[in-house]
Amino acid sequence: MLLDRIKAREIAQESDLAQPERTMVSAQSQDDEDRDEEPAPHSAVGLSSAKSALPRSATPKPRGALGEFFAHPLVRGALRLLKLAVRFSCLIYLLGLAVVAWAMNEYGQANVTTATLMYLPPLLWLMPFFFLAPAALIFDWKSLVLLIVSAFAYLSGHLDWQWRVQADPPAPEPFVQLRLLSWNRGQSGSTSLGKIKDAVKPDFILLQDAAGRGSRYRNAPEYGEFSDFVDAGEFVLMSRWPVLLSQTLTMPMEDGSMVPVGAARFVVMHAGRRVAIYNVHLPSPRDALEATGRGAFLLGVLGMPGTPWESKKNHYQTFWDLQMRKAAEIARRIRTEAYPVIVAGDFNTPSFGPIYRLYADMLQDAHVLAGSGLGQTFPGDTRNPLAFFHPWLRLDQVFASADWEILHHEPQGVRSQHLPVFTVLKHKEAIVRPSSLFQEGMDAAPVAPPTPPPP
Repeated sequence: MLLDRIKAREIAQESDLAQPERTMVSAQSQDDEDRDEEPAPHSAVGLSSAKSALPRSATPKPRGALGEFFAHPLVRGALRLLKLAVRFSCLIYLLGLAVVAWAMNEYGQANVTTATLMYLPPLLWLMPFFFLAPAALIFDWKSLVLLIVSAFAYLSGHLDWQWRVQADPPAPEPFVQLRLLSWNRGQSGSTSLGKIKDAVKPDFILLQDAAGRGSRYRNAPEYGEFSDFVDAGEFVLMSRWPVLLSQTLTMPMEDGSMVPVGAARFVVMHAGRRVAIYNVHLPSPRDALEATGRGAFLLGVLGMPGTPWESKKNHYQTFWDLQMRKAAEIARRIRTEAYPVIVAGDFNTPSFGPIYRLYADMLQDAHVLAGSGLGQTFPGDTRNPLAFFHPWLRLDQVFASADWEILHHEPQGVRSQHLPVFTVLKHKEAIVRPSSLFQEGMDAAPVAPPTPPPP
């Protein structure tokens, strides 16, 4: 029995050893059969079947010369360094842009350096964008997205870019609208006010740097639609409505003298209401900018207390301090008004910074509510390529109290250093009266309402 068991085990072992040989023979015979069934070697079906039969790891990966080049470790390392360089450059630029914009808004005319920077073309600060954007597009798309978002924030938040399309001004509506045209007439050259006036048909025309022009317009028959012409120093008001009061504003100085603040106040009667209109022309910074434009503007940073440059900084800062004092005095007068207020004119300060905030924080900015684009008004006649041959500052502005709804605001495209701005407002509680009170529609001066018969 024991011998039988040993013999059976030996037979089983011999059977196991023979099994791989039978498997190999079977596989070989199967391969022969498959080979007989395969199509011709040049058949597309046969080629695709043969490729699909190969393991995934054995599938050939064709690679051209360009692919081999970019797969090289040195090239991949260089591309990685370029990506980091582009990202770093974008971050440094955006950080600098944010710091400059913040400093101009926060300090503005309170510092010689930031005051000077405010008057550079604002789009000049976006010039690096046009160099960094193509590099970011090639090497780091995330940086490109960050650049686009930051440029949008700079235009909208810092420069008040309005993305609406400028609509045509509404048709005149007597006793409902108040139509106002403001213009610094001093550097207008031969540009005619009459053509602008005929195009927009204003109720009021405010002129700055126009001493004595009111009487000249009064004697010109083409301005016959206006009933009142008022000269107040350098300021002129032409009105279709009665002018009840005019005064130039002054403020006291340390030596006890009174100096003009650069504004005139008019009280007019419009549609049964008294309205206070401020005609503003703050001092021009031209001389101060020329004095600091040759490097002295750095004194705003270098002239720290205790340094040799402190006295020089204080000397150059004198003009800006006076401009801020005058702007603050005008704003103080406006806060005490009991009538609906409109403030317009040449502010000689950009649409950001502390002076601008004095007015924007308590009044409505007509450009923000009803303008389009950047609304730049100065310099209207420029050949500066850094400003794309276009005005780059919004110095001429219009503000209104909360009593008004602003319907339209637009600079007028004429050849002049300061572009005139035209604004249409509507009192939120307007008194609507029949247009028959106008003798000949909007082209004639209003007459007094008919007197009611005695009881």
